Formats: sequence, structure tokens, C-alpha cells
Amino acid sequence: MRFGFVGDELSVKVLILYALDALDSAGLDDLQQLFFIQEDTDYFMFAAATGQLVDAGQLSEIEGGFAITPQGRDVVSVVLKTLPAAMRDECDKLTAQLLERRMLQSALDVEIIERDGKYSVKMRLNENNEAMFEINMAVGDLKQAKRVVKKFRENPGRVYQRVLEMLD
Repeated sequence: MRFGFVGDELSVKVLILYALDALDSAGLDDLQQLFFIQEDTDYFMFAAATGQLVDAGQLSEIEGGFAITPQGRDVVSVVLKTLPAAMRDECDKLTAQLLERRMLQSALDVEIIERDGKYSVKMRLNENNEAMFEINMAVGDLKQAKRVVKKFRENPGRVYQRVLEMLD
């Protein structure tokens, strides 16, 4: 769902702080995905807003993204009302999806193994610190290994379900 409310500088800053208040920190790609639910803004407005928030001490730069500071959390609590309810709701939905993806990714153990010029991949889906699903497979080359790992990371539950269906 896309919204077209006025993309003024304050709304952009509040949206960034609101999202990071829920996430604590986010990579640049994730933050931009959340941010661009708003059609009236662009990358340059986003970049300017994050730069100003860093300069003001409300965000800190971390490797590959940003984290909210205690000062940023204080600002969110004061100015949250300036963000339209529909935007807050959509941001809440998208941050929940991102948090779910983070949790799922933390449950994955994926490794590409190279031995004597031959490649294999080891993929494991954990639940409650126990292996729910584990597969080791030989692959043709490093390029294929990377593709297999990428597909597994994108949807490990689907891989699990498909294997289960095939074996049942």
C-alpha cells in the first residue's frame, strides 16, 4: 500500500525515527524500503533527513545503516502525533515484517564449503536451538552454491515444506 501524504522534511524525519524506535537499528536497504512507503519523497530527501538526524545526535551511523539514539527516542515520543495514523499503521506493518525476517534469518545456519575445488552447501533451519531441517548438498560450482544459499535464505520454510511434500 502506498501513501501520498505531504513529504515535508519533518514527516520524513519522524517516519525514520519512528521506524528505528521499533527496530533499534536497520541497514540502509531495509530503512529505505520502509521509508519509500511514502510516494512524495525521494532518495535525496531521505539522505538529507538521515544526515540531519545524525548531526542532531538522534541517529548514529553503524556499519551499513543507522541506529536510534536515546535522544532520538525522546524526540519520537514528543513528535509522533505529527505522523498520520495511516502512515504509522503501514510503518508498523512493515517493521513487523522486517523483525520477522530478522528472527527467521537468525534461525538459519548457512555455509558454503570448498574442498579441493569442489563445492557443497550446508543449510540448517533451527527452532528453539534445535535443527528442524538440515540439508548438505554438493553443487557444481561457487556460482551455483551462492544461488542455492540465496534461494534458501529467501524462503527456508518453503524449502522445508517442498522437501517434506516430496518425501511424504
